[in-house]
Amino acid sequence: MVDKVFITVSELSELLNSNAKESVFLVDSRTKIVDGRIPNSVFMTWKELAQNGGAQNGLLLETDKLQEFLRNLGLNNNDIVVVYGGWNKGWGEDGRLFWMFHYLGCNVRCLQGGFDKWRETQPTIPVNSPQASRPKGNFVPAPVAQRKISLQELESRVQENSKHVRVVDCRSVGEYEGKRMGYDKRDFMTGHIPRAVSCPWTDLIDSNGNLIPKSQVFEKVKIDPSNPPKEVICYCTGGVRAGFGYMVLQAYGVQNVRNYDGSWWEWAEMHPKGELIETFETTETEVEGGSSVQMKETRMGQLKNSIQGKIVTFTLGLTVLLLTIIFAYIFSFDDTHRYGLHLWITSILFFLFLFSVFSLPRFVPVPKIRLLIGIVSSFILFLSVILDGWDLTCIIILCGMFIGINITVLLAFLGI
Repeated sequence: MVDKVFITVSELSELLNSNAKESVFLVDSRTKIVDGRIPNSVFMTWKELAQNGGAQNGLLLETDKLQEFLRNLGLNNNDIVVVYGGWNKGWGEDGRLFWMFHYLGCNVRCLQGGFDKWRETQPTIPVNSPQASRPKGNFVPAPVAQRKISLQELESRVQENSKHVRVVDCRSVGEYEGKRMGYDKRDFMTGHIPRAVSCPWTDLIDSNGNLIPKSQVFEKVKIDPSNPPKEVICYCTGGVRAGFGYMVLQAYGVQNVRNYDGSWWEWAEMHPKGELIETFETTETEVEGGSSVQMKETRMGQLKNSIQGKIVTFTLGLTVLLLTIIFAYIFSFDDTHRYGLHLWITSILFFLFLFSVFSLPRFVPVPKIRLLIGIVSSFILFLSVILDGWDLTCIIILCGMFIGINITVLLAFLGI
């Protein structure tokens, strides 16, 4: 067992077959279960124990609600909580629940290697088997404030710019650098907390499903054992992958580790202008107290979601709308009035098309969907041009259409 954080398969099997088995509260943390379960386990997901909606996404429920939920599942004060998940699948959910139980003052362990390690040598039960039935428990939480950090506290740490605080980003490198990932459809600022180091939670596990050595973990999170930081703060998108990072750092003896459960959902929501957010490609450099990270900023990543960027795109869209209306108005009053209705309709369509190019990312952050909308609106414009002839007016509109579609393709390609 690594520093009483992890429990091995053989240790758990021995515990479940001992006289103490009734005091083992075994938790399956996986959100998708397709390959069986460990006997006598209860099933819970981190989402059931977190707030939902807006900036509160990922934040733990209030303590009284957690107490009631866990009591109903049969948790008692003297129980040994053992959490397991899927180390080769999922998002490190067992780390999130380990952190939650640890924060609430429980005696908690995590199954090292997860369910995959268990089923290599131990019996399992079918997925649809009923979960363990336990009488209502008497659990009373005893939260340890030092294991959790709030938005306001983290803002203070960042603004202090202390070399004694290490902020660890447990998301993917792409998220850290400010790329919008397809698996999160929410619309928020991209990037990372200033001066955070990137250490994806999956990098803490080797190809065989085992923890990497302590020296490698310290290297990844930029900790010098001879001069460790006074505080280490883990975050991700909603405090799940960060919970896994928290758990590993606890196992390897890092002092004063804290999980930011609000993580990027809250941080980005509360900093909509892009303040206290960096979007960078990373290069290594050496600083006092150990290795750190020097950044090269990607300005487009900052502009695309900033207030200034929204003003620019709105102004551009409004200008184009006014110009096309004026354009349509002028050509509406020829002798035949042939182009009047056509140009008014085309003007509105063209404005909607530009909206899909420039402003739609705020509402539809998935590039492929925006690209589809741009193509459809372009096709409608093309038909309107074909049906009404190929005069100078139509050629100008057609050229504008193709310029716009190329911009759409470029932005979709860049993931913006």
